[in-house]
Amino acid sequence: LVYLGGMRDKRDEFFVETYFLNSVSGLDVGSAVNYRGVKMGSVKKISFVGAEYDNVPPRDGRNIYVLMAMDPKLCRRSSNEDPVKTLQRMIDNGLRATVSASGITGLSHIEMNFPKIEMQDVRVSWEPKHMLMHPAPSMLESVSDGLTKVLDQINQMDLAVAWSNVMDATKGAAEMCGNVNALVETE
Repeated sequence: LVYLGGMRDKRDEFFVETYFLNSVSGLDVGSAVNYRGVKMGSVKKISFVGAEYDNVPPRDGRNIYVLMAMDPKLCRRSSNEDPVKTLQRMIDNGLRATVSASGITGLSHIEMNFPKIEMQDVRVSWEPKHMLMHPAPSMLESVSDGLTKVLDQINQMDLAVAWSNVMDATKGAAEMCGNVNALVETE
């Protein structure tokens, strides 16, 4: 009975693949795949895109490939709705995958959600075998990218020129205040 029950569950799942440009550290086969915190599937395979597909350009070959098995009962909104079509419609409307940490354990999971910023679909250089869900940057990646941009702008600034401009503006304002005071005192 246990064997047959396990077979039934595997037959009912369907597959979705995603890929990541950065590390998926802490993610493992069996990790949860959640939609807004609700487990809808699990990670079935983690590999490299170049190991899964032939003729992939070197720039894409080292991308991380993740195969997810989805529970069809949880991927539909009503009992008569096709779960595969429902999930594909959600992906078409912007649903993305992100690697998220699960607390302080060091373990990670896949979080599916609609990013708050508009994301462009990227054409992949391989023909996916399964439904494809594009990745979204994790919060840590977004914060890191933002800090990098700010630091780059600071590095490009000529602080000596900026300070000189502030001093010139302060001197000009002081002179103008002196002129206004002189005008007021003469009248």
